[in-house]
Amino acid sequence: FISFIPGIDARSCFDVSLKEEEGMIMKKLYGEIWEIEKTENLTLRITKILSFALLLGISAKIKIPFTPVPFTFQTLVIFVMLFLLREDSFFSVATYLVMGALGIPLFAFGGGLTYFFSPTGGYLMGFLLAALVIGHAFTFGDVVDNGFAAAVLFTIALTIIYGSGILWLVFVYHLTFEKALIVGFLPFAFPELVKMTCALIIFKAIKR
Repeated sequence: FISFIPGIDARSCFDVSLKEEEGMIMKKLYGEIWEIEKTENLTLRITKILSFALLLGISAKIKIPFTPVPFTFQTLVIFVMLFLLREDSFFSVATYLVMGALGIPLFAFGGGLTYFFSPTGGYLMGFLLAALVIGHAFTFGDVVDNGFAAAVLFTIALTIIYGSGILWLVFVYHLTFEKALIVGFLPFAFPELVKMTCALIIFKAIKR
């Protein structure tokens, strides 16, 4: 019928209709691909968050209990987590703390809600605060590829963690500030420097 209407080419109408149909198919196809990619990205993201939460638990078991606050390898895991997970570090640490609070023995000496009132409670909260602040800082592009800036951020993370721990010992366990430093920081100063160095080596190796 269209071919008999003056000024209208049936073939051009058919071409337009075909192009519109192809456009709709491609749009639907791209939409499905986008949804698949979003699902895969979310799955990978959740896997990383859970994996580092478990690594925190495993590293807590590698401990040397020579002070009220045991030496563990958790801060090394925190360092690596910060530049690999970035802002998701907060969710990983939060997952670790929730699992530990529920009684899963992921902390250095077990699990349970009462563990947060032990001498290490302040350090656990320091983990969460450091993950929130420094994890977000690693989202900035200039920092991600800068080893010196990463070292500065690691140092700030340690300051947050040990600052929280020392304040906890002072206000909850009523230690003097000097005593809290002696039992809650000084024994760990050199080991933390070694762990930070290891984290920077890993950082530079990944960024090559």
